Amino acid sequence: MNLRKEIESYLPYNCEEEKDKEIMLKYMDTFDDVLTRNNEIGHFTSSCWIVNKEKTKVLMVYHNIYDSWSWTGGHADGDSNLLHVSLKEAKEETGLKNVEPLNENIFSLEIIGVDGHMKKGQYVSSHMHLNITYLLCADESQTLHIKEDENIIVGFDLSHSYDYINTLAEELNIVGPGDKVKDYYNHIVYEFVSVAEFSISDVNEYMQCSIIDYYKNKNQSYIVDKLNPKTKAVLVSKNKNIFPYIPNRLKRVCDYGNLESRILKECSEHTKLSAHKKMKLSIDITEDVLVNSQYTKFNKKNMLIENLGYKKHTLPKPRFIFGNSKKHSSILYGLPQNGCYENREVNIRYFIDPNILKNKSKYDKML
Repeated sequence: MNLRKEIESYLPYNCEEEKDKEIMLKYMDTFDDVLTRNNEIGHFTSSCWIVNKEKTKVLMVYHNIYDSWSWTGGHADGDSNLLHVSLKEAKEETGLKNVEPLNENIFSLEIIGVDGHMKKGQYVSSHMHLNITYLLCADESQTLHIKEDENIIVGFDLSHSYDYINTLAEELNIVGPGDKVKDYYNHIVYEFVSVAEFSISDVNEYMQCSIIDYYKNKNQSYIVDKLNPKTKAVLVSKNKNIFPYIPNRLKRVCDYGNLESRILKECSEHTKLSAHKKMKLSIDITEDVLVNSQYTKFNKKNMLIENLGYKKHTLPKPRFIFGNSKKHSSILYGLPQNGCYENREVNIRYFIDPNILKNKSKYDKML
């Protein structure tokens, strides 16, 4: 079966896939080079979900361009057999020797927007991926290998974020239109619109099916199996598009600036680290991740600069000169005790916005 017939015979799960399928076929009618990167507007790619034999686990890779975990996959690069492409990319990116399709039919299709980015020193402009996805299976006991030429980098970036414990299902009386809410499974932030008039089991105009049926059709019934079918759906928006959502999968975005003073005080010892403590904690966390990873070999000595060809010189702690040529290593103690090393007269000019001069005489006295 050729690619066009494969797409034509695919039965979309929802209105989104139906529209993407329609656009893909139109695109193939419009352009001749839809399988190569020479078409800088958009081209076909192939991806796959890889599950274990028990279908209880999914193998994923970390995508450096998107900065997120994702499926395996790559460009067609002229190959119209996209199932073959997905199998090839799965083996290259994971090191799996034996991987096979659970079904040779298309598992899903989607048009994915790709932002402009640098790759191997060259800038790649924004374009579209016309992506075809397949479902593959592999024995999880196989050894995995990282593909080194994909610029996999280990580093550390210590930051803090806060999440509310309760989901939106428990806080519908608190959230309001315009509030930021987050899908804490997929880490996508939306803007809350309202509580929907329909439940998650009702067919809705946005999806042309119920939310429950949507997930069941995607073989993700575990998401909705334990939910009350009468649960009210909520409406959220992103990029001016409105979506129905399960409130149990959303949480209010926690803004650090709006936290209670009591909570801020409890967290300050972790968020207001000195540069030294932050660096030490970052290194400790990175070491722990690398040492305990079954996929990397880690030598702690490589984190020391002298083992990377640099020479290290320890500088003596500076001593400051204060009044009467007294020396001290601390400004905090040296300045109050001995005063400045040299007294100078300094002229300072102020510029004050006239809008704040409600009481000009008061500011004249201050200056």
